[in-house]
Amino acid sequence: MHEKFVVFEHDLICLIDQGMNTAALLAHMGKIDKLKGPNYPTWRKDIDMMFTLTDMDFALLYDKPTEPAPSEARYDDKMLHYSIEKRKWEISNTKCLKIIRHLIDDSIEGSIPECATAKELLDRLKSQFTGSSKAYASTLVDDFTNTRCDSSGVRAYIQKMTSTAAKLNKYLGKDLPEDFVVHMIMKSLPKEYETFHVHYNTTVKDRWTIEQLMAQCLQEEERLKSHKSDSLNYISNQSKKMNKNSKPIFKKGPKGDPGQSTSKTSTINHNHGRGKNPDKFFPVPWNVCLHCKQEGHYKKDCPDWLRSLIPKDPKDKDKGLQTKEDAGKGQKKR
Repeated sequence: MHEKFVVFEHDLICLIDQGMNTAALLAHMGKIDKLKGPNYPTWRKDIDMMFTLTDMDFALLYDKPTEPAPSEARYDDKMLHYSIEKRKWEISNTKCLKIIRHLIDDSIEGSIPECATAKELLDRLKSQFTGSSKAYASTLVDDFTNTRCDSSGVRAYIQKMTSTAAKLNKYLGKDLPEDFVVHMIMKSLPKEYETFHVHYNTTVKDRWTIEQLMAQCLQEEERLKSHKSDSLNYISNQSKKMNKNSKPIFKKGPKGDPGQSTSKTSTINHNHGRGKNPDKFFPVPWNVCLHCKQEGHYKKDCPDWLRSLIPKDPKDKDKGLQTKEDAGKGQKKR
């Protein structure tokens, strides 16, 4: 009777602990990516941390309890202790198995054999994905050595590099030297930071931490942006000054029309009808008749000029009367 009461009390405590840990367990599970193979090292560390924080790692730390023999001394006490430990181990093992299976991606779940204990299942996963973890480490090394700063900014770039270094630290089981990480980040900065890099190598005596490196890089980034903005403003102002100070070039025209502009429109109008001598100006504007000095027609169409071509003496009629077309032959096309 006493044994049953103790077991019932332990079950009640387990139920209370279960209710308290459910929220924390669900929160941790939502942050863990499912196992797909290459991410095994990170996945394993995440679930180990989750089981530890939620007090469910009892079945992972200890083997299944063995029942004491009736002939052993203090059999009743050992049997009571065995019942408590067995119940605790079974609860932990069942939960761990369910959670581990849930955190395996559907694409590889079929290749994972059934196991009676959570500890055995984790050992199978470790042996199966050891090669994948090596490939994952190679990918991390390539990213860490070949990544270059892009348009996202120097802050995002340094954070990305430190994140990759942290993943390498997890895989290697020890931290990379901070000086090495700082050197790799400085080496992979854009060409605009070359002077900044030389200054660090030749002038700075103390070794920077990641935080100091980020602060100095952000300051250098702001300086480069300000310098670039000043250069653009200077070029823009110089262009505006040139446009403001430029004046149209005037060419002296004939009498009565001083200061005629040599703009494209005026050049086209004055060149109209010049013939072989395009540089010679007409004595009248382009739309004025050379004969009657009236606007609206050319000399070849002038009524007064055409009437002047008609001979006054009938005897001169045989000399020939110039027609409108013949009269226009000698005129330069306007």
